[in-house]
Amino acid sequence: MEEEVDEVVAAGLSNVKPRAVVEPLALSSSGEKPSNPGRILYLNRHFQQAAKEIADALLQSRSPLIITSYLGKNQDAVSALVSLSETLAIPVIISCPSVVNMPHNHPHLTEVSFGFGESRFVRTADTILIIDCDVPFIPVHNKPKASARIFHVDVDVLKNSIGAFDLAAEMFCRADACLALSQIRDCIPSELPEAIQQVIADRKEQLLAHHLGRLSRLDTAELHVESKHIMVPHLIGCLRRAIPVPESTLFLIEAISNYPLVWEHLRPEFPGSAIASGSSALGWGLGASIGASLAGGPGTDRNLDLIVLVVGDGSFLFGVPSTAFWMARRYNTVRPFLADDLNC
Repeated sequence: MEEEVDEVVAAGLSNVKPRAVVEPLALSSSGEKPSNPGRILYLNRHFQQAAKEIADALLQSRSPLIITSYLGKNQDAVSALVSLSETLAIPVIISCPSVVNMPHNHPHLTEVSFGFGESRFVRTADTILIIDCDVPFIPVHNKPKASARIFHVDVDVLKNSIGAFDLAAEMFCRADACLALSQIRDCIPSELPEAIQQVIADRKEQLLAHHLGRLSRLDTAELHVESKHIMVPHLIGCLRRAIPVPESTLFLIEAISNYPLVWEHLRPEFPGSAIASGSSALGWGLGASIGASLAGGPGTDRNLDLIVLVVGDGSFLFGVPSTAFWMARRYNTVRPFLADDLNC
């Protein structure tokens, strides 16, 4: 019973708003630290000490890695992630994205993952920073080395709604992603030893080579067209190139089975320019398109020129298109939206 009480207390305390002071959190009702040996939970207001430890680990790492899923909900966090990644040449994996977390044309973005296939970066990393992410990897497909140091920073680091959630991290931090990344970056000295500078320079070259190879593979896939079928990479590549003003276009993605292909080939570059539902419910897309059209019209901050829904055929039907398009006409949505139905 005491363990359940400790968990409830931790969940309540983890809602503390961002502040920057240092001190480990005592979770136990008896005043003791967490029962898991070697694991410390920090709150936002205690994060500075954790930031220093994470920064030191990344500095000393030969193969660091950052994994995120929804950090881009706060668009300011995207630039903070790019800054940290560029400072130390850290590769970034986007796992099961629901928003744009990093520009897809950035050479440090190594892959968009939905848990399947082999990931060399996950398997070889010696230090992993997981930030705002529910499923960073699936161990049966990709498992970090036993010696890898794992740090987990999240707005909901306890994941009480996920029954078997356990990342085997040495440190869990309940913190705002933008604040956390900025503090980690601030802990990195402006002048680094030559040996570390050389490691960073070598890693940057390797990441650029990987990036160019990845773009080449994506371009080749988009050129492939079977005689009887339009392939998803080709269709999404054509759609991406046809968008006249990408920075004032919003993509809503409910492609389900084709999520990996759509995110890879859409290649969104601007924070806030692509959104997926982030939940298990189907039929979200059509209603979301109408809502985005009403919220992003003239006089709003977004002032969108175009809203594009990329949707699977089943999700399109679950969205009750007759009702959805009636609502669009009834409320006179002032921004046009295009529904791209992937019937495959």
